[in-house]
Amino acid sequence: MELNSLRIKKFAPVLLILGFFLIIFYLIFPTYNKVKNLKSLVKTKQEALQSQEQQNQLFQELKKSKELEKINQILPDNPEIPELMIQMETMASQNNLILKSINFTENTSSITAQTALAGTYQALKNYLKALENNLRLMDIVNLNFQAPKDGSFYNFNLTIKSYYGSGQETKNITD
Repeated sequence: MELNSLRIKKFAPVLLILGFFLIIFYLIFPTYNKVKNLKSLVKTKQEALQSQEQQNQLFQELKKSKELEKINQILPDNPEIPELMIQMETMASQNNLILKSINFTENTSSITAQTALAGTYQALKNYLKALENNLRLMDIVNLNFQAPKDGSFYNFNLTIKSYYGSGQETKNITD
């Protein structure tokens, strides 16, 4: 018995050390590797989330700038008379109307356009619909028309008011 207990005493430290290394090798290293992999995965996911948040922020800024651009088209900061004239000429020609003349009067935060047009009644209706659907804010203040003398076209006189953001002094601009 003494021999057995002596052997156990000799091999006990070796068995303990061997058991310790086996526990480390089979239990602690795999757990450590899992934790290491999970930390790496969390870091990757956080970077992806941060990238998506930055892209979302850029998208929101772009969306705001597009909305601001649309608002500036509806109600520009300045009178933008050349652009307004081009819009009116384009709408008239697209609706088969002849734009005979156009006179602009600039007031505080609005522009009044006196237009003389010639064309059919249906063409006028289409032109008025185009003005209504135009992005820039416009009101028809007055509309007069004369029957055709030779059976061809009606003559229309429209007073159109368009608005802009900032107030300026009154001045007349004739084109």
